[in-house]
Amino acid sequence: MAAWSGHPQTSRVLKGACALFQQPADTGIKLMADADPEKSRQHYRALAAHYDHATRFINGVRQKAIAALHLRQGDVVLDAGCGTGYCIPMLARAVGPQGWVIGFEHSPEMLAVAQERVDSAGLANVRLLVADAESFVIAPELPQPTAVLFSYVHDVMNSRQGLERIFSQAAPHAKVAACSTKLFPPWFAVGNWYLRWSHREYITNFAGFDAPWALLAHYLRDFKVQVQFPGSRYIATGFARGALGPALKSHRLTVETIARCSYFYLPNR
Repeated sequence: MAAWSGHPQTSRVLKGACALFQQPADTGIKLMADADPEKSRQHYRALAAHYDHATRFINGVRQKAIAALHLRQGDVVLDAGCGTGYCIPMLARAVGPQGWVIGFEHSPEMLAVAQERVDSAGLANVRLLVADAESFVIAPELPQPTAVLFSYVHDVMNSRQGLERIFSQAAPHAKVAACSTKLFPPWFAVGNWYLRWSHREYITNFAGFDAPWALLAHYLRDFKVQVQFPGSRYIATGFARGALGPALKSHRLTVETIARCSYFYLPNR
């Protein structure tokens, strides 16, 4: 870094990056504003055909999130924002023929890939529907989900209306696991610039990207976050509270709320 900083032009770029992406300290954790569903659908319409290849490097953390659910034969698992269905065959095998996998996805093009994956694997215990988190409804003939997976669905996890819709249809005390990307610590401004740039087609609003689990934590008990080294991927786990608490009075969670959650680093292996 010393050799770089000696070059005037490079020094200006680095200083500009730090100024752009360092965030001032605050007394609470800000949650994101509303995402842009139509913009997201447009992005995923273009991404659907090559999404699996483009995201292949996150498959490991997805598999860990599925394992963290500790699914058993006969469980009913909801894959919230299932995308192209990468997780669905693993979920279906874990719950067995007596269980169910339910998935919703707001992009018809992404869900078409997921449905093709389901059909190719001959999975009879999977039901998929085109819907967003704020409006999806589980068919009345299907049982309540006993587990919920949030796999790389930043916009869903930061939608209060979406989370309330999901947990109002899940079984009391359902197991929950979430995984996705988070910002590096603030000192790594260049790394955060890269994360924002590389995720620009997958996320429509980056507010709350430093702690993407903040709103989800409000709906769970025994909440834990495992951040993988070097700090840009996480797995969060917990159990649905069973009865939704009072609605949040604002788009903020206090530091005290987050302090009640377990939070630690795991090696990325």
